[in-house]
Amino acid sequence: MKNRTLKMSVVAVSCSLAFSVSAESTLFTNVNVFDGKKDELLKNYQVLVVDNKISKVSSEAISVQDATVIDGKGMTLMPGLIEGHGHLQMNGTSLPDIENNRNWEELAARSAARAKSALMSGFTTWRDAGGMGAGLKKTIDSGELVGPRIYPSGAFIGPTGSHADFRNFIRLTKRSTATTPQAAALG
Repeated sequence: MKNRTLKMSVVAVSCSLAFSVSAESTLFTNVNVFDGKKDELLKNYQVLVVDNKISKVSSEAISVQDATVIDGKGMTLMPGLIEGHGHLQMNGTSLPDIENNRNWEELAARSAARAKSALMSGFTTWRDAGGMGAGLKKTIDSGELVGPRIYPSGAFIGPTGSHADFRNFIRLTKRSTATTPQAAALG
């Protein structure tokens, strides 16, 4: 009997948990939809997003309870853009400028501002190909900052010999500081 009661209790608790957790829903009304597949806009549509995923797109009214409703006022709604190789820390700033004129605090503040700007420009996903993306990702994921979903690389990504390959800089530095031709040849 005890075993049966325990099983029923577990089922009851599981059911109550399942029904008490509600999905976060947002309903966009009065929007023109660009889906990336057709040349023309879908005029005066509604789009339901549940837990950050598009659940329904319709020209008919969508009925949903407890959703945040956003009137698009005839503006265009489209899928989020993806930046495949970007640097939120560096956009618009050259490496020499960063090395000579910027400190870490300023770079962090600029990165936060650029992350928000990227999201407001339609970039919902960002592959950060070098910089302080990991820390920025954590603060965005925690809700402290507004920005796109970030996939940070940590170290800079680039082909051998490119601006992201710092081995050449080390080789040149060793050669320029070598005291003999033999040491310079070793790189």
